[in-house]
Amino acid sequence: MPLKDERLSYIQLLSNYDNNANVCIALFKELVSSYGYNGSYEDVELVDRLFSFCETIFSSKATGKVFIYLCLHGAATPLTLHHRLGIPEASVYRALRRLKSLGLAQPAIKFSCPGVRGGPRPTVWMLRNADPSDVAKAAEVHKRLLSPKYRFAEEVAQTILDKFMAEGSREISYKELLLYVRELRVPFNASDVADIVAWHLQERGIKVWR
Repeated sequence: MPLKDERLSYIQLLSNYDNNANVCIALFKELVSSYGYNGSYEDVELVDRLFSFCETIFSSKATGKVFIYLCLHGAATPLTLHHRLGIPEASVYRALRRLKSLGLAQPAIKFSCPGVRGGPRPTVWMLRNADPSDVAKAAEVHKRLLSPKYRFAEEVAQTILDKFMAEGSREISYKELLLYVRELRVPFNASDVADIVAWHLQERGIKVWR
């Protein structure tokens, strides 16, 4: 299929998912805004500049995914990006260095993790002009991801969320949730896992009845 047809098919596919389209529009409006558009450019000049800029970023799939994640969350650690996006750590670091060279992202803070000894302290990377609260949240997400119990609960939450999205349901009882976790026979306290799963579901708009 010619490249032009591939791009047209992608645009048509995206247009079928209003939610995805709205997210993309919001992200790129933010990009245009951060670029400093004030009406002084001719449209064709601005479009050409932005297209060239985006093409530079998205020539690498890893860099593009990391950039979009940072647009959505403001900040993250390399560990978080590796787990959440499924990108090899080496690719994550290359993407962050690329975004830094473009002036889009920068190291924000180094922090210590309780119970972890030795080795370099993890670094939170932030999108340019990210809110300080995004940086603090990114550090907390990193600390949680060091816990096998938390990572397992996150996977369970995603499995349940996928099922709910397929069925169109937006609520579940905590009792049902706890029963589901117990049936998995996990090597963790079932109530602890259920609590974490419930928090994740509520963060994603699923009502958990107590």
